[in-house]
Amino acid sequence: MRSLGLLGAVYLAFSLVLRVVLWWQFGRVEGVQPAALPGVLALGVWHDLLVLPFVVGPVAALLCLLPARWAKRPLPRLGLGGLFYLLLFGLTYLPFVEYISFFRNSMPASILSPSIILSIRTRF
Repeated sequence: MRSLGLLGAVYLAFSLVLRVVLWWQFGRVEGVQPAALPGVLALGVWHDLLVLPFVVGPVAALLCLLPARWAKRPLPRLGLGGLFYLLLFGLTYLPFVEYISFFRNSMPASILSPSIILSIRTRF
């Protein structure tokens, strides 16, 4: 159960850091005042707490449904460790993808390379 707490804490920490970075890079440019940041972060934490059961839920269900003797065997423990590693990798990867997505969609078209412009235009 400690691993579920760690997974939840990592998710909340990454989400909070991502919101601060996105505000720093893009919110200030759009005119979001620093006084509004606590409200934005509070709403974000509320949203993250609502999403947290969906992040931790599948792992919790798996741990509850597995027989206790499986936790003592090396192969199932390796599988659970691999699943936990993949979830942490995904939680680390998603903030970078969101940052790049914000960056690409907020740049003026004159700065973007032609290949990026074509890929953006073909998506719509």
